[in-house]
Amino acid sequence: MARLYRSGYSRRCGKRRYPTREDALLALASCKGSANGRREECRAYPCPQCSGWHLTSIANAEGLAHKHADLCRIGSTAQKIGLRVCAPMRWNAEERALFVSATLHALDGSGLPVRAWEETWLWRALRNRVEQVERFVYDGVFKHVRPLAQTMARARQLNANDWATPRQTLPLARGFGEECNAWDSPARLWIVAAASV
Repeated sequence: MARLYRSGYSRRCGKRRYPTREDALLALASCKGSANGRREECRAYPCPQCSGWHLTSIANAEGLAHKHADLCRIGSTAQKIGLRVCAPMRWNAEERALFVSATLHALDGSGLPVRAWEETWLWRALRNRVEQVERFVYDGVFKHVRPLAQTMARARQLNANDWATPRQTLPLARGFGEECNAWDSPARLWIVAAASV
């Protein structure tokens, strides 16, 4: 019988590794159809350590699960960038941390690769959008972040390597330091296009 998907154990993270998303989804379908009642995998996720895909039993943002330790490990660098970019927000520290958490879930479900999560300008665009929400509610902010993350994912497929002009990135800046950064390292065009929707 032919194998339906390719897998092997990663030496870097010690988990079963699938080379592509399609392989991981095939394996996930196999798990869900298994007679073994102990199989609880519910989704696939990309791994920045081995550049492959893994299966996990922890639900993603579609269920608004707050157990996201695996997601924080996957996007640890993105989480740090998000917290730094969100420092100027008028929300308190707990609200900013919840926003970063909600954003990680939204990015995870959007299809953006993990490396794209680490774009500083992406976090600035998301920050500027959701800060318009006056009262912080996890679900409410997530409703704003998820569509924007999905729009960014679609825009990235069209022009992932193109760059916007500094003048296009200035509206995303907050403060003198970010304005200087807008001139020195302009954002990718797909971030600016999605943020303007």
